[in-house]
Amino acid sequence: MSFRVNLDFDQALQKNNPRYENPRINKAFEYIFILLNESEENELYNYNDYEESYLTYLSAKGFVIPRFNKGGKYSNWWGNTDEFELGRKLNSKIETSLFAHNNDLCPSGLTIINNEAELVSATDSDESTRFYYRSEYGFSGMGNKVIEVNKKYSLRYPGTLVNYLNKELSFGITVDLKTMKYFICENTIDDRGTFCGGRIIDETFLASLLGITREKFIEELLVVFEKIRRQYGPLKIQFDSMIYKEESINKWYKLVEINYRRTMAEVIYQLHSKQGRGKWVIEKNIYTDKSISELETILEKQSKKNIVVTSPSDAPLLSYYQTEK
Repeated sequence: MSFRVNLDFDQALQKNNPRYENPRINKAFEYIFILLNESEENELYNYNDYEESYLTYLSAKGFVIPRFNKGGKYSNWWGNTDEFELGRKLNSKIETSLFAHNNDLCPSGLTIINNEAELVSATDSDESTRFYYRSEYGFSGMGNKVIEVNKKYSLRYPGTLVNYLNKELSFGITVDLKTMKYFICENTIDDRGTFCGGRIIDETFLASLLGITREKFIEELLVVFEKIRRQYGPLKIQFDSMIYKEESINKWYKLVEINYRRTMAEVIYQLHSKQGRGKWVIEKNIYTDKSISELETILEKQSKKNIVVTSPSDAPLLSYYQTEK
């Protein structure tokens, strides 16, 4: 049985069609299966072809290369379509935003937007106010948009609308609600809300930003875990969180959204475990004509850091992990 990296999972949820496929979006980050693979016996149902030099490079860095198969049956790997209705519920930004709002896990001010007319009505103001819109389904910032007053936008509906916040730090928490074991990943997000990488961080760092003790942070985090567990059960999930500044004070937006599927945080955790403390970077690839070894050399000279290139060298979006020399 092969594993398909179904990054089209959120689109399938939006279309309410578990058999929906979008090879274009799957191809962009299909290689993350290789980064997370733990057995040579596993088989990737691959849309892309991978150069031997790329696979040899990853193997030398400690990654386990799977077998490849472009045909036959497969099991979806990124999102579980066997639990499709549960996935639609938990990955719905409307569902989880309402849950957060009703459980004091987010700032006040939430509007559900079903169409353009409702968006215009909700943002009709003479003030220089900005809002943030999230389409009901999407990943890595897809479907998110900063909304300015009295402007028109082409958006996917339905979705949620909240007041724009002065974000200090975006982070995600991956937790097994059965064992309460977790790890925390800082997310690098650009001005458009697109995910651009991240790094593993700890409770002490976050507590210092909030001006509280590590023990107090963990105490409040466990309360969040328990509220989610009571509502949805002892599942393994990831949820996004944020620290924002209001009147010169850092505050904690505890639950932004829930992801009941794999996330890029797992890739970052794997890289952290294999390569040590560092940062995963995703950016436009301007070196598509370079070999994997040439690319590593260029990036190390630029950053003055140790580099592990994680994407194929000709990928439109380049990704690499950088650690201190």
